[in-house]
This record gives sequence, C-alpha cells and structure tokens, in this order.
Amino acid sequence: MQKSVKDESTRAVGFLILFALPFAGVGIFATYLVFSTVWAWVEVQDWQERPAHILSVDLISQPSDDSTTYSVETLYEYRFRGERFTSDRVTLTSGSDNVGSFHHDVHRELSRHQQSGSLFRCYVDPEDPTRAILYREIRLGLLGLKAIFALVFGGAGFGLIGLALRGKKKVKAQKDLKQLYPEEPWRWREEWAEGRVPASSKANMIGTSVFAIFWNLISLPLLFIVPEEIRGGNLLASIGLLFPAVGAGMALWALRLFIQWRKFGHSTFEMSEVPGVTGGFLQGQILTGTHIQPQEDIRLTLNCVERRTTGSGKNRSTSETILWQDSQLIRREALDYRSRGCAIPVRFGIPYHAPPSDQSAGGRILWRLETAVPVHGVDYAAQFEVPVFTTEQSAEDFETDLVSQHEGQVPVDRESQLREAGIVTETLPEGKRFLFQPARHVGAATGLTLFFSIWSGAILLMHHLGAPLLFPIVFGLFDLLILWGVLELWFSSRRVEVARQGLSFSGSLLGLGRRRTVSAEEITDFKVIRGMQAGNHLYYRIQLSVSNGDRHIVASQLDSLDLAEHLIREFEKELKDTG
Repeated sequence: MQKSVKDESTRAVGFLILFALPFAGVGIFATYLVFSTVWAWVEVQDWQERPAHILSVDLISQPSDDSTTYSVETLYEYRFRGERFTSDRVTLTSGSDNVGSFHHDVHRELSRHQQSGSLFRCYVDPEDPTRAILYREIRLGLLGLKAIFALVFGGAGFGLIGLALRGKKKVKAQKDLKQLYPEEPWRWREEWAEGRVPASSKANMIGTSVFAIFWNLISLPLLFIVPEEIRGGNLLASIGLLFPAVGAGMALWALRLFIQWRKFGHSTFEMSEVPGVTGGFLQGQILTGTHIQPQEDIRLTLNCVERRTTGSGKNRSTSETILWQDSQLIRREALDYRSRGCAIPVRFGIPYHAPPSDQSAGGRILWRLETAVPVHGVDYAAQFEVPVFTTEQSAEDFETDLVSQHEGQVPVDRESQLREAGIVTETLPEGKRFLFQPARHVGAATGLTLFFSIWSGAILLMHHLGAPLLFPIVFGLFDLLILWGVLELWFSSRRVEVARQGLSFSGSLLGLGRRRTVSAEEITDFKVIRGMQAGNHLYYRIQLSVSNGDRHIVASQLDSLDLAEHLIREFEKELKDTG
C-alpha cells in the first residue's frame, strides 16, 4: 500500500512537471530574446555613423486569423574607409510584429529618402564594416512584450514545478494520515488535528498578488496597442483599456492585503473541541498576531460553502455557493488582551442536517469562519477553513434557534433588527401584521442594477458590431431575468398577518399580487430555506408547508438566519395564542 501511495504521488508530480515544462521553455526563450536585444543595443552604441543611400524598401505584411504583423525589408549602401558596402539590417531585432506603428513609420521615412535620393544615416561596426544597422534604439514596447512573456510563462512554468515538488511531500503525508485514521477525516490535516487553524491571510495575499502581477503583465501591452488603434480610427478598441484598468484595481487590492498582513501579522483559530460538529457547536477563540483596538463590535460569520469545479483546460471554472450562513456580533469589551495579541471568543450552533466538510472529484464542501474588525486605517480581517463533521456527539434534535448566547455576544435588539431589515410590525385586535417594505436591501439592489446596466450595454454593443442575431437574443433573455431581479429588489413588498385562526400573506410587485389565506389547522410547519446570494452574503426565505402538500414562500430577502428564525417563532406564537 505504501508503494502504491508513493507511485500515485510520484505520477501526479511527474504529470504536473511535464505540463509545466513547455511554459518554462517559452519563458527561457523569451528571456533569451530580452537579454539578446539588450546585448545588441549595448554593442551598437560604439558603432560609427555614416551616410547611407536607400536602394529599395518594402513593407511586408503577414496576415493571420487573429491579426496582421509587419516588417520592413530594405537594402542600403554605405562607404567606410574608402570601401563600398551594402546591408539589409534595419533594427536590433528581426522578424515581424504589430506592436505600435514602428514598421509603418520606418517604411514612410525610408521611402521618402529613396524617392528623393537624399542620404539617410546608418551605424557601422568599425571592426567589421560589413555589419551595419539603420535604427539602433531599443523598442521599449516590443522589449516589454518579450519581458512579459518571460515573466508570465517562466513564472507559471517554474512556479508549477516548485509547487509540484513542494506538494509531493504534503500529499504523501496526508495519504498516510488517511490510512491511519480512515474514520476520522479531521485528522487528515495537521492543523485540524492539532486544533490550531491558521488564517488564510498570507495565502490570500500571495495568491492575489501573483494573479494581479500576471493580469497586469498580460494586459500591459494594450497600453501600447490600443492608443495606436484609436489614432487609426478604431474607437471600439478603447474597450481594451478596461483590462489594464481592472489590473490597476487588482494591484490596489493586493497592496491592501499586503498592508493588512504586515499590520496584523499571523492569526490562528484555536478550537476548544476538535472537530466542530453538526447538531452541535463550533467553538474556540481567534488569536490575533497583534493588539487591535476595535472601533465597533466585532462581526463573526460562519459559512458552509459548496465549491464546484466544472470544465477542463481553458474552459475550467470554479464557483462557490453558500449553503448555510450564520453571523453574530461580539462585544469589543469581550476581547481578551494577551502579551502579543488578542483573543476573540467564538461559539456557533450548527444544524444537524448541515453538510459536513467533504471533498470529491467535482466539488468540495468547506466551512469558513470569517471575522471583520473595524479599526483605524486598514481594518482587521481573517478567514479560517475549519473542520465540521458529523460525529457521535452530533444531536439530531439540536436546534440552533434555541442555543443561548454566549457571554461575549451582543444581545439582539429585536425592534432594531426588524427596523434595519425594513420590516414593520403592527398589533391587530387578533394577531399581528408584518409589513416587508420595498427596497429593503439597497446595497444588493444597487449592485444588481449596475450589473444589469453593464449586461444591457454589452447587448447593445453586440448589436452595434453586427453580431449574429442568436447572441443578442440569448443574452437578452438572461437580461430579462436580471431585470426581474432588479424590480424585485427595488419594488417588491410583502404582507403577512398571523392570528390563532391562521395566516394570510400576499406578495406585491409594483402593487400587483394576490392574497392567500391558510387556516391554523392546515399549517404543518415553517422552515428556513436559502434564498438569493449577493456576493458573500446569503439571504433566507421562510417556507410554509400545508397539509395538502403545498409549500408557499411567506417571507424572503431576510438578511440573517437569526432574523428568519425569530420571525418563525413570532408566527408560531401568534398561531398558538388562544387570546
């Protein structure tokens, strides 16, 4: 078995290295081109200037599927120490390209001298007069492009090789642990087994920085190409400037993560019990690397995330869906200051039927603990991937809404919570009315409206560019769905009335909607289900089940699990109230 594990990890490393070798090879070759260009530039600086007569000049174009490249072919004559020589070397580099307008400018200049018969200048090697050149300046745009290829492909190739060699030992160690503890998956990772989970701050900073560097290196040539295209009358080429703009944003975000990491150091989540359990608790304390002085109470969030990878090769994509989310506020006074940092108390109740941490070929379930602390300057933030599993300690009858708040948690002001969520309650002669106001989540509505505007603009651009009719139709259908979401977020409202006789509810969009009534005897239960996801925030809905098997959504766009569970308790209280 040990031999099998070793062979499998060795094959994986071998395949990754073979995959990386072509990238490394391109990087080495591009590096050679960069240094050879610089060396040639240094060499020709001592060559002597002489007058030259342009004999012939042609602009050679080489079209391809994606673009057209150009080069200039010329023949010129010059005299050196009484002897006559000819040469055809134009620049420091040979070959064709389409970086800027260099070749067009050279062709115009040399053609003008050829037609007028006026002398041009060339530079001659005094040690070998057969060697001469017309332009000895470095083309910074072309040199930058070669340097980008060297960095991108070389960095990717050698980076993958380094990761493969580094990961080999880690993979083998994990496989050994799986064999030792086949029924205890939380022991398969060293940090989980020890109950000390490091924050992902440093890894996120490095990953974001590397991606930002690669993005900017790839998009940087557009700063040379796009202006030339615009000057040539191709105004649509200005869209290409979006890529460097995005790169600038990525660079700023990477810089922020670097400052954050340097400011706060290394953080660790120290677990009280390993693992966290479904139908039980995840508890412990977050240990910061330095003292922090919160300006507000501290928000903790626990997410259950499904990460799914689809496709392969260049079509490979990864998406994350939040399956369950809970958050709480911790009083800033509850921080325990240590000699080198602070301790933030953590205690979350986890429902029994929540999916445990898991990893398969097509997807992965992970549990992520997050904290955000507003402080002066860059805020403190940390993420931890924590182990959550179903164990013997898991209680099937565990109910998260009955879990008492721990000592450091901020008590929930229900009136403020409902008011901030855009929910108005009114007491009726019999029962209670809940009014869910429109535009309850301005941030999410604004974000989706902005996305709708960009998407609609893309459809108009397709039409303007004469794209096949199928594309605007398909994109337009999706645009209608986005529009419906925009209208829902801005203009939808709900009204729920609950009394011991039963429950009535209605949903309205722009004043349109119908009312439904369910008697108390027909109601079987209420259930919190996941709703829409906006960025990293999950919204919940309340589902009503009735005895005939029908299910109805009586409330939606609830921004926290706690709020949804509180509303259910309110509904059940009114239904049970005998007056």
